[in-house]
Amino acid sequence: MSLNATITDPSTSTGAKVDTLGHLIVSPETDAINHAANIGGVRCFSENDGPTNFLVSSETNEDFENRVTNDIVEFQYQFNQAAQDTNNWRYVFATMTATLPGTGCLQMGTVQGTTNAHGCTYYTEKCFALYGDTSHYYTVKIQLATATLVANEEVIWGLGTPGSAILTPTDGVYLSLSSAGLYLKNFYNTSADQSVLIAPLASFTVGQTYDVMLALTTDGATVWINNASPVKATWSVANGLPFQSNALPFFVMRRNTGAVSNTSLVRFSNLIVNHSGKSRAFQPWAETQALQGLMGYQGLPGGTIGSTYNPGTISTGSSAFPATAAGSNTAALVTGMGGVAQLTAAASSATDLIICSYQNPVSGVSYLARPIIVTGIILDTMSYGAVVATTPTTLRFELAFGHTAVSMQTAETASFATATTKTPRRIFLGTQSIPVGALAGTPYSNPINTMEFSGAPIVVNPGCFFALIAKCIIGTATASQTAVINFQPIWRWG
Repeated sequence: MSLNATITDPSTSTGAKVDTLGHLIVSPETDAINHAANIGGVRCFSENDGPTNFLVSSETNEDFENRVTNDIVEFQYQFNQAAQDTNNWRYVFATMTATLPGTGCLQMGTVQGTTNAHGCTYYTEKCFALYGDTSHYYTVKIQLATATLVANEEVIWGLGTPGSAILTPTDGVYLSLSSAGLYLKNFYNTSADQSVLIAPLASFTVGQTYDVMLALTTDGATVWINNASPVKATWSVANGLPFQSNALPFFVMRRNTGAVSNTSLVRFSNLIVNHSGKSRAFQPWAETQALQGLMGYQGLPGGTIGSTYNPGTISTGSSAFPATAAGSNTAALVTGMGGVAQLTAAASSATDLIICSYQNPVSGVSYLARPIIVTGIILDTMSYGAVVATTPTTLRFELAFGHTAVSMQTAETASFATATTKTPRRIFLGTQSIPVGALAGTPYSNPINTMEFSGAPIVVNPGCFFALIAKCIIGTATASQTAVINFQPIWRWG
């Protein structure tokens, strides 16, 4: 825009200055100290993309500081397994089924059914709460894989506890995609509050993946599709909150609300739940991982589901302790990340004995490999089988980690040799002893109730082993005398 150079100040008859193209020339005040009254001001807003400007002002406190926060990850999940992850998800269905085909998505409608009341629901074990005035974000990737939706088909995802495979939550906030379009809906303790159109169904092209984010606060919600065109809604003033429950799981549901004239597949490929750092800003990372089901003690999503601790036969009641074994430095008595072993009494200076060993799974298409982080251990030993005779028994314990085969004889390859192997790295734990004449059931000395490595955690990379090693310093090989060793690492997935 250009100005006419004849525009003047009536009081001074001074004309505005313009350049040869007619652009206004502005000279800001250069002496703010002595001419403070000449300093103007502008308001600062941040703008989000969209056909309609969505402006939000920044916040400055009394100390002239701008508020800056980092998002805190509460839960992130990729559906790249080939079986249900019962560590993190629950499932219910009625005729219609969901599957994990191993292609990186949750596929809903593998068996569809075209009748009313057919449906399936997948929802998290973890529940998510709203914290104060913090913004909470729930982002999924969704694809209408083979066909668009027709009448009586509905895909639903958000916060709430499903009533069944087909009954939507009566308390919660969720998005509903059907032939009518994408709607934001919420119920407050069975009372319907909102039904806001976000986008028409035509906005979703078959075969294309869309990034849909639902942002919630105690005041309202905002929905983004592919990070553009935000649509906002506010909660009823009668309620003040989006739902009455303190915390709710995240769910995905597909259902038929009547007869359906076609079949199709809907895919979810990712879920990220996070919130701004205005509250719980210093939540420990270990706690964040544990809340995502990565506390250790159970298998990785997509891997072997269930406990990684091996209790042997104790829990089944078939015998008091696992079967006895002489031990070896090439094979473990117990396979697991911790467990119970029964070691036959060994002679002095016997070779290293592998009490317990566990290999960190390598990455696969069905799950993401993660490092193991060990921050402590618990270890105790008990005499069993017979009275200690002839000589006292003293066992020396070590941790071994980082080796690429279960054997303690695994060698370290030379630099740049093909097919790298690694020898065990070792950490001394201590010695435990029992005197001559000790009865069966007598504990060994020096139990390790908790040994901390939090200042220097032990890291076991995918494909490498973690093991408890024992060596008999003093002892006699007595077949009827055994040592029952209880071992528990304190650890998490990284």
